[in-house]
Amino acid sequence: TTVEFLTGVEGFADTMLCWRPARGETIPSQYVLRLARAASLGGWVMDPDGQPVAEATVEGSYPTDSLWESQRETQIAEFKAKTDAQGHWASSRVSSELVRSLRLHASHPEYGPSESVDVSSDPDIERQLRGGTFTMRLKAAMWLRGFVVDPEDQPVAGAKVMLGKLYDRGTKHARTSADGSFQ
Repeated sequence: TTVEFLTGVEGFADTMLCWRPARGETIPSQYVLRLARAASLGGWVMDPDGQPVAEATVEGSYPTDSLWESQRETQIAEFKAKTDAQGHWASSRVSSELVRSLRLHASHPEYGPSESVDVSSDPDIERQLRGGTFTMRLKAAMWLRGFVVDPEDQPVAGAKVMLGKLYDRGTKHARTSADGSFQ
């Protein structure tokens, strides 16, 4: 058995607490966790023509296996933020020490996803993120239209249609309408 707690509050670094009794760890009756202040991060999401995109999703993650190491407290660097009407997003959920390790990407249903950005690849990216000026550009969307029919060529309503790879974050999903069409 493993007991895990995860904090999540804007302004402080998300932190996971973990006890593993199977490894001989005792779960205390009380525990005080002092949260670390988080770095303020932000930027812009633009369409392929350089125009701001409202309601885009920006995701940040810290690819690590350290969550499974034997540590009581582990800071987590993972967030989702939405852009406002001007295409700007902000997040204060990642500790300053983990910003450099982030991997970011942006998405929106009407566009292709942005390139994945590894913050450690360029010190200027980290500086722009901390200054709220980092810009990600979405790709042009490719529209796919078609019909789903049964063996007698009758439309199939409500069929699930997927474009992309299973479990890939860039995969698009749709359902067929009453006439079997999808877009």
